[in-house]
Amino acid sequence: MRAPILAGVGLGATYLITMSVIILNGGNHTVGEVMSTLAFIALLIFLGFCAMGLMAPLRGILLITRQEKALDFEFAREMHRLKASGSEYIDEDWFINVTSDRVLALRRDYIKRIEQYQVESRALTHLTFLSTDGKKTKLLGNAVTIQEFHAWYTGIDIEEEPAEEQDASAPLPATA
Repeated sequence: MRAPILAGVGLGATYLITMSVIILNGGNHTVGEVMSTLAFIALLIFLGFCAMGLMAPLRGILLITRQEKALDFEFAREMHRLKASGSEYIDEDWFINVTSDRVLALRRDYIKRIEQYQVESRALTHLTFLSTDGKKTKLLGNAVTIQEFHAWYTGIDIEEEPAEEQDASAPLPATA
């Protein structure tokens, strides 16, 4: 939903900037000058989208840094000690899941309590937890990953969690 809006804003901004450049310079531009201006603006927009794409993994890396400071350890040494590698590692103390858009690495003793857990849809889940350093952290993302994290922390299997399905005893809707 956000991508089409961002694309529309980007295209609109490109059009406005291009027209502003042409008008401010008296409109005496060749097609080549206008195209080079458009190429430069497109490059700036592309770099902006790349920067936005780096924000989600960067949040995960900053969360690791917060844990290192709060619990006084080094993530790299901890992973080397545990011989953890790959994009997923789960044990009693660690929940690590790395996807194309998110780095989620949490140590159990960093989490004080889960304050909110809400399955918004089959693809999206929202979870908020309070950490030992007193900061609230919101995780919003892939439902499977967040549900696996919640199950890991609470010790409840995903199959045991209440499903958002219709009650089997309720009457079925009438069909025509």
